Amino acid sequence: MDRLWLKRRIYILSGLTILLFLLQIIGSLFPVHLLQYGIIPRSSEGLFGIFISPFIHGSWSHLFSNLLLFLYLAFY
Repeated sequence: MDRLWLKRRIYILSGLTILLFLLQIIGSLFPVHLLQYGIIPRSSEGLFGIFISPFIHGSWSHLFSNLLLFLYLAFY
């Protein structure tokens, strides 16, 4: 049972990591401004950003620093 739990966790974390990298690649290669989907204060349109903003990063270093901590904390 413990091995199955670990396997599922690795699959979920791998999928999220790939998704984060793909979003960063799209944001880097194409003229898509993903930051516009972040949290916009004092507007009802910005509420959607609460759910989207964890997947948007301003730079590669921002992505790597968040991803390192995310993967570390995911196993504890």
